[in-house]
Amino acid sequence: MILPLPPLPASVLRKRSLAFNITQLKNGVYDRLFDDLRQTMIAANGIGIAAVQCAKLLRVFLVKIDGYEGIFVNPRMESLSEKTEEAEEGCLSIPGKWGMVPRAVRVKITAYDRRGHSFTLKASGLLAKVLQHESDHLDGKMIIDRAAVLYDREQKYKPKP
Repeated sequence: MILPLPPLPASVLRKRSLAFNITQLKNGVYDRLFDDLRQTMIAANGIGIAAVQCAKLLRVFLVKIDGYEGIFVNPRMESLSEKTEEAEEGCLSIPGKWGMVPRAVRVKITAYDRRGHSFTLKASGLLAKVLQHESDHLDGKMIIDRAAVLYDREQKYKPKP
């Protein structure tokens, strides 16, 4: 089922998501939610989605990018590279708006998969940026908190002098 995506200023987007009970995760209690989030992300042409974007205050997000697809339950950023770069980001919760957002170029993240198995992933490039973007959602942070300005994509971005 495709879930609604309440846009800003929906207050739920600014709330901190709650951790999963791993025992329930292992029992498949959340399988329907995970499948619905995946369908919603694909229908919205997204490359990542956090449960909070569908008004579900649970610490989970999904990514599907560059041949990699994964679910991250109770994720924790273990490390971020000191080197950062600024790149254009959009957000399903702020339709039609984009911003230049600085992100670490490499990350290391630990999480649980949909069956409650712990894993660690090291990522770089666009995948690292998406992992950071979706992790931000779980803490109520959005690109408007990191970008100097949001703009319509048709507009040319002009960096500050």
